[in-house]
Amino acid sequence: MERRLRLWVKLLICQCFLIGWYGLIEAVEFPPSFSQKPSGLVVPDGTRASLNCSATGNPPPSYEWLTGVMNRVRVVSDRRRYVTPDGNLVFNPFNSSLDEGVYYCTATNSLSTITSEGVLLNVARFPTVKHGPRNVTVGEKEDVIFTCAGDGFPSPDYLWRRDYDASFRQEGASLRLHAVSPSDAGEYRCEVFNVAGRATAEAFLHVQYAPSALVSPSQTVAHHETPTLTCNFKGYPTVTVQWRKDGQILERHHAMINTVITTPMIGEGISQLTLKNLHKQDSGTYSCEVVNELGRDVGEVQLLVQFPPDPPILQPAVLDGTTVNLTWSLAHPSPSPPVSSSLILYRHQDQPLKKRNEKLVPGADARRASVAGLKKGKTYYFQVVSQNSVGQSGLSNVVTAVIAATVPDAAVLLSAISLSSRSIQLKWMQPAGSNGGSLITKYGIEYRAIGATEWTTTVVESDVSETAVLGLFSNTSYIFRVLAMNAVGFSQHSNSKEAKTDVLGSPSIVNDVDVNSSDETSATVSWAIPDKSLEENQDIQKYIIHLSAGDDVEHREVVAPFETEGNRVLFELGNLLPNVTYHIAVAAVNKHIQGAGLQSSSVSFTTQARADVNTGIDDSDSPKSIVEDNAAYIAGGIAGIVVFSACIVVVIVWRCHVSGNDSSSSTASMKSDLESHTAMLPPYSPAKKQNNMCSKPLPDPCISAVRDTFEQALTPTPSPGPTVADLDVVFSSIGIDTLGEEQIPSNIGSPVNSMYDEHPDFQVNTGTVHSRSLSAERVSQLSDEIRKKKVGCCKLFVWL
Repeated sequence: MERRLRLWVKLLICQCFLIGWYGLIEAVEFPPSFSQKPSGLVVPDGTRASLNCSATGNPPPSYEWLTGVMNRVRVVSDRRRYVTPDGNLVFNPFNSSLDEGVYYCTATNSLSTITSEGVLLNVARFPTVKHGPRNVTVGEKEDVIFTCAGDGFPSPDYLWRRDYDASFRQEGASLRLHAVSPSDAGEYRCEVFNVAGRATAEAFLHVQYAPSALVSPSQTVAHHETPTLTCNFKGYPTVTVQWRKDGQILERHHAMINTVITTPMIGEGISQLTLKNLHKQDSGTYSCEVVNELGRDVGEVQLLVQFPPDPPILQPAVLDGTTVNLTWSLAHPSPSPPVSSSLILYRHQDQPLKKRNEKLVPGADARRASVAGLKKGKTYYFQVVSQNSVGQSGLSNVVTAVIAATVPDAAVLLSAISLSSRSIQLKWMQPAGSNGGSLITKYGIEYRAIGATEWTTTVVESDVSETAVLGLFSNTSYIFRVLAMNAVGFSQHSNSKEAKTDVLGSPSIVNDVDVNSSDETSATVSWAIPDKSLEENQDIQKYIIHLSAGDDVEHREVVAPFETEGNRVLFELGNLLPNVTYHIAVAAVNKHIQGAGLQSSSVSFTTQARADVNTGIDDSDSPKSIVEDNAAYIAGGIAGIVVFSACIVVVIVWRCHVSGNDSSSSTASMKSDLESHTAMLPPYSPAKKQNNMCSKPLPDPCISAVRDTFEQALTPTPSPGPTVADLDVVFSSIGIDTLGEEQIPSNIGSPVNSMYDEHPDFQVNTGTVHSRSLSAERVSQLSDEIRKKKVGCCKLFVWL
């Protein structure tokens, strides 16, 4: 601490010394001297111009500008021409008729005036090209010189550019090209420029050379394509182009030739030959001939046109049950490209042409195939096409084959499921294979009881795929199978399925139980009659009512005949106790089983109380009333504790601040000052928290101390007491706001919040502390402990 104090004293002395020295320097006066003298300018008319001037001196100099050669006059500032505070003369814009001339800068203070040498402000003159370059035509490997002359003020500079080459730049009034080639041909541009602008002049270089032709690679195309043969040529003077096929001048109505000179200056171009509606004779050698006065060149390209094979020839079919064997041959033995596969197309007489079947026969040498699984009783039509890499041939001739009808394949029995004690539901699928070539007209159902030898048969129409077998015995196992029938006869029987009829079951669960009315000792109950369309509900003998109150349970029977109202059964429960809550559930019983069916959902009701019953309890003596009567005394006691705590904290903080430089002050003296000032301090106000010394950021040891105090003080108490509002008052007395977005000083917020998270009686949620309960005694202890820790932290902070 002493070392820090000495350091502060040294810094203060140094600062005083520097201030004194600076004041001494400020007191010395000296005449002006130019730090920047103006220089002449050449400016385009109508642009912004500035003559710059600056000087040093004490007192700081002021500036004026003079103009004229023999008779100098002061430049008067206006909106267009003015002198800036730092000495510059600005023209915005520059007007050559008013502003061109000689200018002087003067700098003046109380000691002297100095004047610069005169500088000339001239207007720039737009450059022009007096003599531009001329067009040149030369042969290959010759030298070329372009020249250019310009005029303007200031004297212009020169720059050469090439029209399609952005990287080409050469300075100077002349341009020399050595040993030119066709690639050097083109437009060259001379640019003459100064500050006022630029002017240009162009010339063309033509390089003469013999022609050359470069054609596209050879092509193999399909007959339906439109090939284009390309010939890129160049030569200067410009060449003529001629296309030939197999050495002969091309003369075809479906050939289109398009020739374009793309770069006239160097004689480059492109010629394209496009062929449409190809024929086999279009295959051959095509040549592109280019000619000019310096020579001739020819480029050749091969074109091969490919076609699909011709239609094959189909032989008569050979039948083998539901299989047809086919054989065919090619119209031409060696087509180009060769046959890669064949495709059989077939359909029967009821099948649309667009939905015909296909069978692929791969292989270049495949000439026979079989088509199996044909439908019986159908007439089939067969054709074949051949395929190569280009496409398909046309259809072959048609071959016919007739498949005889037979009995259908067996049907498939899918399921046999019991519907009731007297019926079983069957579901089947039509034959998985063929219907024998004739439509299925009926299905036969065969069944017998397991152990019996004779089958019972019933017939249903073909438009159904399921039926219920009725008139069966209850609780009996049966075996079932199905037969399909067409015009030829019955199929083999299907797979078998076993099923057992139901035992006559218990009634359905009772629904919609309701208590219509009740008095002190009775209640009227009703429920919905179970669905009588179900066999088990057709002969209900009685209902059993399950009645319970607390641990007491009894059962009451409702025997037929029943009192009904619409679709509901009514029953009056008697011999009930007053003011008691009962729970009832209802189950139905039929004559076929022992015991009742499933119970309904439970329904509750409470009988009425007797009119003369008196509890004898005085509400004024309830715990709630007692708490409400004493709430004011509890709140007053807590408020007194909080105000007293706030006064003590403020006094200690103030004392820490006043006596921060007196590290030897004793604890007894601090307590004395505390007692003498306590009465004069107002209670803590959260609105004035910024004036509280303890609201400043605290060091780490201080954070740990407050955290430890919270962990020890915030222990749950068994008896109810003050809640979060009281805790807020306690925290506020030391400058900590527990509610809202700013809960506590920034560097102590995280430890306190984490302590809330870990403590079982506190929970942090969106910046708010929630407490189940704190007793008034615990609040007082909390206030005292935190205040002590807090004041200690404040003292530590001030001393540091």
